Amino acid sequence: MPKTNPTQVTYHRIFVDAKGDSHFDTVTIEQSPVRAAPPAAPFYVSEDRPASEYRFYSFEPGWIGELHPAPTRQFLALMSGAVEMETTDGTVRRFGPGTSSCWKIRRARGT
Repeated sequence: MPKTNPTQVTYHRIFVDAKGDSHFDTVTIEQSPVRAAPPAAPFYVSEDRPASEYRFYSFEPGWIGELHPAPTRQFLALMSGAVEMETTDGTVRRFGPGTSSCWKIRRARGT
């Protein structure tokens, strides 16, 4: 089993450059041990970040979507199954549940 570092959380993001092309990036967020929920023991927490909306997605097994721009800014955490994503630069990544399955998607133009 891979060793984890509780002082950091890493997620993948898809961003759009000035030309409108999408690309993958990896972001690491620092965390510190905090007594955030006394009397519980300290656990690792990042700094607060803004959030205004959230939604849940569920897909039938075998669902396949057509290539499309992200309809809205999204932060996704895959709980089960697998998903394959492709950016306009041609990079394809496959994600399953676990520490490498969180990603942030900025609203994208084009396909």
